Order: sequence, then C-alpha cells, then structure tokens
Amino acid sequence: MSKSSQPNDDDDNDDVKAPVQLDGAKLASWSGSDDPDFQLHLVKAAIGAIHNPSWLSEADQDEAVKAAMAAMAGVAPTDEVEGMLAAQMVSAHNAVMECLRRAMLPDQTFEGRDVNLKHAAKLMSLYLQQIAALDKHRGGGRQKITVEHVTVEAGGQAIVGNVSHGSGSEPKQAKSSKTALAHNPDPVIDTTVNETGQTRPDKASASRPTDRPKSDKPS
Repeated sequence: MSKSSQPNDDDDNDDVKAPVQLDGAKLASWSGSDDPDFQLHLVKAAIGAIHNPSWLSEADQDEAVKAAMAAMAGVAPTDEVEGMLAAQMVSAHNAVMECLRRAMLPDQTFEGRDVNLKHAAKLMSLYLQQIAALDKHRGGGRQKITVEHVTVEAGGQAIVGNVSHGSGSEPKQAKSSKTALAHNPDPVIDTTVNETGQTRPDKASASRPTDRPKSDKPS
C-alpha cells in the first residue's frame, strides 16, 4: 500500500520556524513557565496557529511571528495556565483578523462575507471569554461589588465605611443614640394625693414661685 498523500500535521509542527531568538528568558516571558519542554511546545503551537500563507514574503511571515510573541509577552503570564491562555488569546485574535480580511475581499460573495463575519463575531466573543478567564484566574475568583447610589429617607441613617459585626463593644455613635432615646426632655410631675385629699406638688413645682392673691387692703 502506498503512503497517504495527506500532509502530516506533526511534520508541519516540526518545521515551524521561529525568527526570534529562543533564549530561556524570552521563553519564560512568553509561556510563564520555567520548564524548557513546556516553553518550546507552547511557542511552537502558538506560531503554528498563525495564518502565514506562502504568498507572504519571508519578512512579512517573520513579522507576524514576532508580533504574536510580543503579544504573549504583553500578557505577562506568571504560570503555565496563564501561558496557555496567552497563546490561545493570540491565536483567537489572529483568527478574527483573518476572518475579517476574507470577508472584505473585493470579489467575495455575499454568502462568503456573511460566513466570515459570523465566524469573526464568534471568535471575538471567545476572546472576551478568554480575557475574563485570565482575570478570574489572577484574581482567585474574588468578586467586587461597587455601590454607586445610596438613598436615605427622612429620619434614616447611612454608614459609609467598613462595618464589622462581632461581640466587641458597641460604637460610640450607637451608645449616644441609645442615651438620647432614653433621655426624656419633659419633666415628670408627681401628683400623689396625700392623706388630706390634696394633691401634693412635686419638688420642682413647689420650688417655683406661685402667684399670690392681691390684698384688698389699701397700701
């Protein structure tokens, strides 16, 4: 039996050219890893995912590879997960641009333009998901809630700042509020009836001067 004439993907990957210097420092900045095998495999995969047709000049092909590696370094991956996401993001971006280029070809049919634009839209959505995944990975899944508007009705109170709930002492503001509520500004008058059936005035009212009837005698 004769050998299949179909191209071998593995052979193509081995022939990937890297016009940039593959030293350890650059490989680490592109991949986020210190493992040499992982570094080389990821860089080769990223370069292989770049659309570099044969009709491009060698200088243009080298420029595309350098731009992809610069984009991966710009993501600044700090581990293998971030390195893989960086490579996927660069590949997705290049695929988006290729779909848009094909959609805008002068002799492109309506169906061809529509298909390429739809593929580009899907890839752009994927790119945004990759950014969100990278941000979530770096943030450890933390969520931040921002309150932009606070409405306080009449008689209400709002606290701005950190509020902690625990068994500690109450805030001074709360204590002063309780003291203010407990204080009664109106005096309490003792109206206890004594043994003679007369109302006994309280000390406060007893100490106040009372109006005495004027004498009928001429002065």
